[in-house]
Amino acid sequence: MATSSETPPLDDWGWGQLKLSKRKKTKKGVKIHTLPVPPPPPAEQDAWKPEAPVEKASHDMPCEPEVTTEYGLLARDPEPCVACDIPAPEAKEELTSEKPDECEATREAIPETSDWDFMATEEPSVDEAPTEGRFWPEEDRAAETEPTKEYEELAEEAGLVDDATEEENGEPKPDDGCMQEEQKIASLPFSSPYRLMAYLQQILEEACFDCGRRNWPELLRRHDWDCVEAVSLTTWVKELEHLQHTFDTQPRRGLLQSIAEVQTIAVERRPINWPRMKKFFDDAVELTEILQVKKFGEIVIQIQLDIGKTMEGLSQEEEEAQSQEEKKLQWIAEERRKLDEREAEVRRDKEKSTKEFRKSAESEVKRVLEEAKKTLETTAFFSSLEIKES
Repeated sequence: MATSSETPPLDDWGWGQLKLSKRKKTKKGVKIHTLPVPPPPPAEQDAWKPEAPVEKASHDMPCEPEVTTEYGLLARDPEPCVACDIPAPEAKEELTSEKPDECEATREAIPETSDWDFMATEEPSVDEAPTEGRFWPEEDRAAETEPTKEYEELAEEAGLVDDATEEENGEPKPDDGCMQEEQKIASLPFSSPYRLMAYLQQILEEACFDCGRRNWPELLRRHDWDCVEAVSLTTWVKELEHLQHTFDTQPRRGLLQSIAEVQTIAVERRPINWPRMKKFFDDAVELTEILQVKKFGEIVIQIQLDIGKTMEGLSQEEEEAQSQEEKKLQWIAEERRKLDEREAEVRRDKEKSTKEFRKSAESEVKRVLEEAKKTLETTAFFSSLEIKES
């Protein structure tokens, strides 16, 4: 006869156990931890159904079956890279070909290179790395052997530019010949060129003021220039640059700049030689002709002629003095040569006399020794006689 302590049937195992556990809790009054309720069984479509085992054939091996791959490798074989990278210890190299001749031919065909040949440098050297705007050695050699047309054209343009700058400045470039000529040019004391340049500045300022009083009275009135001393020469040059379109004859390039330099040399006390000073006088005469104040130009011309004569006379006198100096120096050199010859002759005579004196002294010494020897022999002879007699 079934009691409450008997187990429920198998089909109601889960729910029966749950009811039984509740009864025990109520009877004993002790709280017992119960297991969680299991989830419901999955649906038939989601349930996993194991495949039927394959029937064992007579030719099956007890080991793992070999599975071929696409490239003919076995699944259990190691990868080629692993097999090559990590060789087995004490392994010997095997030839890839059974024929040794083929291996030797292949080894000879491959050049021997070290590992450093395959390593790239971090930064190429400055000499080897081509940079922007830099030619390769072949181009440099070609440029050295055969000059290009562009280079010749650039050189011609540079020559034209140099010629243009010479024309603008109005002064040729100094060379060795010019430097030697400047050294030969007579030079005045510093006070004379300074006074000449200061006086030339004064004449040009008076000429510009006279021209402005006749042609631009409004300009003088606007700036309150009521006398010659009120306007400097450089100020007149700046005004003439703006008013040169009103002249009948346009000034050549560099003329006004040369006129402004007259004041600069006078104020800064720069040394100047006569050829350069003569050029400033010529430029001053040209400016007086453009301004149509020829009376001032005549004064400049007269000063230039007088100073030119003075410089010519000075040059002649210096040349004459130099020629006399050269003649005297030549005479002194000739006399020095003669004196040297006489000195050498005196020294030779002295050496000759000294030799003769020494020879005579030597002969005298020999004579004295011979006399002393004879005296010694005589004394010894008489001494021996005295001994015998005694």
